[in-house]
Parts: sequence; C-alpha cells; structure tokens
Amino acid sequence: MLDRDASEIVYRARGNLRVGAVVWPLFAIGGAVATGVSFLVLVFQNPATRWAGLGWMVVGLVGYVVYRRRFVHAALREITKAPPTFGPALALEYQRLLVPVIPGQPSDEAMDVACRLASERGSRIVALNVIEIPLDRPLTEDLPELEETANRELDEAVAIGDSYGIRTVGRLERARNAGPAIVAEAHRREAEIIVLGSPRRGLTASQAALLGTTVDFVLKHAPCRVLLAAPRAA
Repeated sequence: MLDRDASEIVYRARGNLRVGAVVWPLFAIGGAVATGVSFLVLVFQNPATRWAGLGWMVVGLVGYVVYRRRFVHAALREITKAPPTFGPALALEYQRLLVPVIPGQPSDEAMDVACRLASERGSRIVALNVIEIPLDRPLTEDLPELEETANRELDEAVAIGDSYGIRTVGRLERARNAGPAIVAEAHRREAEIIVLGSPRRGLTASQAALLGTTVDFVLKHAPCRVLLAAPRAA
C-alpha cells in the first residue's frame, strides 16, 4: 500500500486505557467518575432530589423500553443503525470524506460533489485508487503502466480538491477487489461519507462492470453513508 501522506490518519488523543480491543480515553473516564460522585452527593444529601431524580430515571428507562419495542421494533440488547436521512441532510458539511477514483468522468463528478459537501475549514477528502491484482499474480508485482494511470487520476483528484480549497490526500492501494479495499479504507479513516461516481455511458465495458460490482459491495458493507454522484442527464 502506498499512502501519500501517512500523517493524515485520524488523530487519537493521548492518555488512554486499553481493555481488550477497546481503547478508553482517560479524560472521559475521569469526567464520568466526577459526574457519578456529584450525582451520589446530590442523591444522598437531599431527599427531595433523591426521589425526584430516581423517579425521573425510572420514567426515562420505561419510555426507552416502550420506544424500542413499539417504534424501533428491536430488542434492548440489539444494536440498530439509524436509516440514512435524505433531502435537507445532504446540506450537512462533512469533515472526513472518501472518494474512490478510476479513469473516467464519474470520478471527477464524485470529487466535485464531495468538495461541495465538505466544510470550509478542517475537512479532508481521501481520494483512493485501488489497483486490482488478479489472483494468479502477486500483490507486489511491478505494474508501471497501471501505477502511472492511477497516480495521474489521483493527481487530478487532488487538483479538483485544491480548486475548492479542500485538503485532499491521494492514496494508492493494491487489492484483489476494489470493494473490500474501499470499505477497509473507510473504517481506517473513520470516514463520514463515501462518494462514488455512478456508472454511465462513455466507460469501457470492463470499467462499467468493475464500478458496478464495487458500488454494490460498498452499499452493502460501508460503515458510513454512501452517496452516488450521477450526472444531471442520468
């Protein structure tokens, strides 16, 4: 894998406590302890506060159970994902965006859409180009022509981002399939949205087939929102 700027990995504050595979920030733990102590002081020193607070907590828990069963239709221990919101929600500004790029106009349109969704300050777009290596060839095989084409597309994506004043990072990766590589990069970067160019006329048959299977995989497995950028005519 070739990352043009490894420093662009999502920042993690120092002072953490690792328990198994979970990393707990010490600052948040200290805040939780302080809040708990304050709650206990209020509960035990003031009878009126004690009964009012405990009663309000019981009402909240009952309301949560009713809401989960009647509206969410899910068990209490089940983790559910909120459905994506459309319409006005597209006007939101995103801080971490991932744009897979391949040769062709759809990728340029996806970059334009991503730049419009990005906020004016502090946002970052990762332009990802995945070189698919067949199973009968090693991942480390030298492919100068494909790498040259991929780097040219990444340079173009970075130029589009610069024209909007958006910080853009180009990343080149080798993989067997583009879909899993895109999803893995979204996890790694903690992307808030993936913007994909929609297939249309003008692409070769191989490019259209590749982008079609890739879009299908990303839509099913993405850890964040996915937006398909299509031209006005489509």
